[in-house]
Amino acid sequence: MAKHATLDDDLNNVSYVTLALIGDGGASPQDLVDMNRRGGQIYYAVAASRLYAEPKRLEGLGYVRSEKRPGKTRERSFY
Repeated sequence: MAKHATLDDDLNNVSYVTLALIGDGGASPQDLVDMNRRGGQIYYAVAASRLYAEPKRLEGLGYVRSEKRPGKTRERSFY
């Protein structure tokens, strides 16, 4: 029996943590790392490097959208 790919096949544990932390209000990758350090590790420990990369991957898959916002030194992506 052939396995048919679904959108859920593209998601992993880090994807779900990232989507939960982004929530309805949005967040930058730095915000995600900060939120995870403040309490997200209670549910699932994620390396900061994975939280920085995951929003861009999710955007490529169509799960989130980004916009550029001013940062302290340069524009930042906000998802």
